[in-house]
Amino acid sequence: MNVVNEAIVECDPKSIPLGLSAESSDDGPEVLTTTCTQDNLGNLEDLLQNPHHTQSYDADKDTIFHEWGHLPLHLDLLSSNDDASHKRDFQTAFSVNNNTQELPAWIGQPSIFPDFLPAVPLPANRITQAGIANPFGEEQGAAVVHPALRNPVALTYYKPKKSTNAFIKIRWFEKKGKNHGKRLPSLLQQRPDIAKTAMDTKSSPDGPVSRLPPNFGDVGKLDNLDRSFYRFFILGICAGRTVINTDNAYKTEIAPMVERSDLVRHALLALSTTYLLDFNRADHAIKAKAEYHHKNAVDKLGEELSNMDIQSPGKEEAVCAAISLLVHNEVVNWEVDRSGEDLPKWYLAGQVGERVLSQSDPGYRYSFPFNVQCNRARTQLTHIIGLENILSDCVYPLDPTLTRCSYPWLLEGSETEQRKIVGTTGLCSKLLHYYAKITHLSSKSAKNPKSEVYPRVGKELEKRLQRFWQWSDLSEGYGSSQDLLDSCELDENGTVTSATKVTELVGESYVTAAQIYLQCRFFRRSQRHPTVQKILQTLLRTIDWQPTSGPLFTAQTPMFAVFIAGIVAYKEADRAVVRKWFEPICGDSRGNVPPAWRAMQVVWKWADEIDAASEVDSGADREQAKLPLGERHAWWEELSNVLKSKEGRMSLS
Repeated sequence: MNVVNEAIVECDPKSIPLGLSAESSDDGPEVLTTTCTQDNLGNLEDLLQNPHHTQSYDADKDTIFHEWGHLPLHLDLLSSNDDASHKRDFQTAFSVNNNTQELPAWIGQPSIFPDFLPAVPLPANRITQAGIANPFGEEQGAAVVHPALRNPVALTYYKPKKSTNAFIKIRWFEKKGKNHGKRLPSLLQQRPDIAKTAMDTKSSPDGPVSRLPPNFGDVGKLDNLDRSFYRFFILGICAGRTVINTDNAYKTEIAPMVERSDLVRHALLALSTTYLLDFNRADHAIKAKAEYHHKNAVDKLGEELSNMDIQSPGKEEAVCAAISLLVHNEVVNWEVDRSGEDLPKWYLAGQVGERVLSQSDPGYRYSFPFNVQCNRARTQLTHIIGLENILSDCVYPLDPTLTRCSYPWLLEGSETEQRKIVGTTGLCSKLLHYYAKITHLSSKSAKNPKSEVYPRVGKELEKRLQRFWQWSDLSEGYGSSQDLLDSCELDENGTVTSATKVTELVGESYVTAAQIYLQCRFFRRSQRHPTVQKILQTLLRTIDWQPTSGPLFTAQTPMFAVFIAGIVAYKEADRAVVRKWFEPICGDSRGNVPPAWRAMQVVWKWADEIDAASEVDSGADREQAKLPLGERHAWWEELSNVLKSKEGRMSLS
């Protein structure tokens, strides 16, 4: 029998639901004692989720008090300890009961963390407001300038190669002629129009032969140069997003919007020009197009944000797609960022995207979060927009003013849907929300360090992460980290050779990175703590076995997990794995890796200076563990302040 929870309930025997039984008690009312299995757990949940059911929480006793109708209910939830090996039940994951909450119900109390558990937004709380500020708009009177052209002197130039196999997947074909060898050959040949008219007369026994109009099938009716930009986006940028071909949001969700949305068309073409300018900086035609498309994208985004319709379910996709593309364009042009900037455009855009997604949440139409249905485009875009800011917050000082955990729509849909890895990001929605949970929990704990409830919440998160399971279009996942590692076959370079294994290792990297993040930021355990170092060794193996070039290396790679590994790596052998990942990527093609590598070296210098200034005490961690959580050394917060002063907001997606 698979025990889920043990419960003790006091109630009127007549109210006992099917599947439960009562026993008499000499000193009180009849007490219902039950062991809940998958067979009867739904009955108990139905009892507790009755519309007339209310509940309150006693933090001292860790007890939930319920009232169901006029009948008192007293339920003690005890966590099951039968999973000592932390095995993940992946074989039955596709039949998970949606009525059961993974985290204990008491965590979702209004006085604790109601946003930690799935819930639908209340229609009464939905307030739509017109005139959302454009995060990419400049100050009044200032010109809107393409990110790659704001400060050309500061930009890094990538030398042309015959092929590029990093985040951009291209192969240049040489032009033959008088200019052969004198300029960069182009992949994007301008194609002359096949015909000037819709009809062409040609000798035929049957008379004139009909021809298709010259622009038939031309996405967005692009001119020759724009068509080449679009082709570059499909062949170069989209191909470098993920190894899961069936789950590429850039190609299957965003690119088709070009035909029906001028906003998305301008944002997409502006992004393409960023990469093309790297290879042909002197081309004035590309520069002019870059300015034209970026300005139009920013202007049209401002118009859309003032339109109330985008806050209706199903009307937000074009705006969110454009925000994703404009954010992408900002973070890859990292050289022009102002040093130490607290609120760069890409972070503000993420906040705007979150607001639009919250107001257009289809959950307003449903009674239960596991019944919420949304289309594939919204699912993908919520991930792309949420990922950027959630991960950035992990290495930034805590915000004590926040009263809720953001991004609740990541927990909508069935348990199976929440655990599916999104190809463009490399992890599932449920795991992404765990990062937001840990940051929010750390903030609340820092504000109220004497709380006895927060450590218990942290322990529940820790247990769930130890046996976290996710799946993808390529794989159903594995029962444990060790099972996954044992299944990997490496080539002569020491890396895996299939898209399936890359996806599994990337997903596992995010799981183990979340475990380290929880241990260090919330529980305040040091880099040298045995628990942290044990998790690190697993994380380093998942990183080291992933390729850093070739067709299996894409933007799906877990740079954030690599950065987390570097933070807690104090041994030279461990740092060598992190260095081995960063250094080859930095000089290959444009991306947000170089500033992360620069910040990684800041972290190592800071950590080494602290070690040099004080003797390393092997017993310090044991002494720290004896202290209440609020009295332990909050070294992660010190590091966050150092990174803020040196690098400002960091993009680690």
